[in-house]
Amino acid sequence: MRQSFTTQPALFAPQELFDHPAMSALDGVEELLDWSRIEALLPRG
Repeated sequence: MRQSFTTQPALFAPQELFDHPAMSALDGVEELLDWSRIEALLPRG
């Protein structure tokens, strides 16, 4: 049985990359965005 991507991140990048501070530097930005308005602008596929 194949393992999911979430259990195999090392296939694409080392774990140290995911622990880097830059990976969470923009986490607070989500609170500033109105995602429903942004989604309305995206094409439906």
